[in-house]
This record gives sequence, C-alpha cells and structure tokens, in this order.
Amino acid sequence: MRVARILQVGLTIVGVAVLSGCHPARGPQGAPLAGAAADLAQAYQGQARILPGLAEKSKISHARGAALDKGSCDMGVLVTSATLSGGTARFTLEPIGLPRIEQQPAARKCSKPPREYQLVISGLDSGGSITDLKAEVDRVLQTPERYLAEHGVSFALKAAGSRGPVADKQLKATPEERMLARTVTTSHQRLLSVAPLRRDDRKRVHYAGEVEFEAVVGVDGRLYDIQLPGAFETYADRILKALDLWRYQPARHVDQPVAFRIGQERTVFSVF
Repeated sequence: MRVARILQVGLTIVGVAVLSGCHPARGPQGAPLAGAAADLAQAYQGQARILPGLAEKSKISHARGAALDKGSCDMGVLVTSATLSGGTARFTLEPIGLPRIEQQPAARKCSKPPREYQLVISGLDSGGSITDLKAEVDRVLQTPERYLAEHGVSFALKAAGSRGPVADKQLKATPEERMLARTVTTSHQRLLSVAPLRRDDRKRVHYAGEVEFEAVVGVDGRLYDIQLPGAFETYADRILKALDLWRYQPARHVDQPVAFRIGQERTVFSVF
C-alpha cells in the first residue's frame, strides 16, 4: 500500500480511536455528545480535502450554513492543524494541488497560492451531534466525492483499503494479470484529477512540467502502488498527497469492478 494511503488510513484509525475509545459513555451518532467536538476537529488533521471558492485569499471565514463562493478558484489542501472551541472550528491548510473534473471546463486556477490557508467555520454547536458537526465541516472542506457531486458527477464507491486482483496488459505482468486484463469489458475512466504543486520557501526553484507515473486504479476508484520517476523523489510526498484525491470509475468485467494497472498516466507538477 502506498505511503499516502497508509498515512490516511493511520490517521483515520487514530481519529476513530479518539472518538470511540476515550469516551465510553456515548449515545448514538445523532445524539448530543458534549465534549466530542474537539475530538472531531482533531480527526480531520492529516486529511487531504478540496477547498472550493477561495478567491485567492489566505484567510477564509464561513458562517454555518452560509452559501459557498462560486466562480472563484478551488484548491486541494492538506489539513495540518484543526481545533474547535466555543462553536468555532479553525483549520490550517497547506495547498497541495489544483483540482480538475474531467469532461468539464477547467476551473480558474489560483494564480499565487499562499504558503498556507487559515480557515474559520463559525456558528457550530460544540454540544451538538458528531453527525451535524461533520456535515458542516464536510460542506466546506470537501471530500473528492462531495466535490464531484457538487459538480453533477456521481461517485459512490467507498474506500476499500486494498486494490484487489490486478488486470495488467504490460509484458512484465504475470500470466494471471494478463489473463484478467483480457476479461475487462469496460475501461477505467478518470473523473477527478488534482495537479500537484509545492511552494519553495527559499524561492530558488520555479518549475512546471509533466510527470508520467505508473499506478493501479483499484476497485474503489482510488490510486494504489504509485511509482514516480526518480527525478521527482524529493517531491514525492507532496505529489502523492495530491494523487490521493484522484478518483476514477474503475474498469469492469461485466458488472464487477476490476483493478487495472495504468502505465502512462500523466499530471502537471508545479513548484513556485
């Protein structure tokens, strides 16, 4: 399992442990859970999300239920810190990539992303239910699935945690992988890509170029076993975090999804 997936799964496990293991006397998820809000905010730390409607601001404020900005630039972000106090959630976010939905006009790019974003979501009920709190945060800090849905693209596959048996047409594939590839009736289709970027705080490097990589599109539409060119090893962590947001409709054998190895997938990587 690739590094970014391990990181995400590990942080998810930590978040679940915090929410369930440290507070044994809790009601159902929809019931009021006093004191759970701070734990919920911490569970977001380390996750990759998409923040829509930035308008190229480094400080963003949202009131609960307020409409999100439309027509401004969107950004893939990494949550580096999250706190909730007095009904206000505060997040520090690092920009990690520019999202693009396939078969739709390209969104306007954020021309000069800051080193980090400070996001504030106010009006939250810290004594409310986990479900209500999570719904409001997820409305602003969107998962790839939510982001696709907001743009009219349906994607309901949940993370499987493993790629599944791989179909592979390449010569280096095993006989079993090549045989499985011959049974594929529908090819995989990319739905969402996020072009990775990274800021060079020393301002010594400026780069924008195409990166070709190999990976497996799993049965859940996520990327696994990503192999990057050696020249990008220095930036591998940032590229992998952006690729973690990519989504595909997986290849299929009749009515069953099939993991498929792609050998020449491309993205644009920028250092600014």
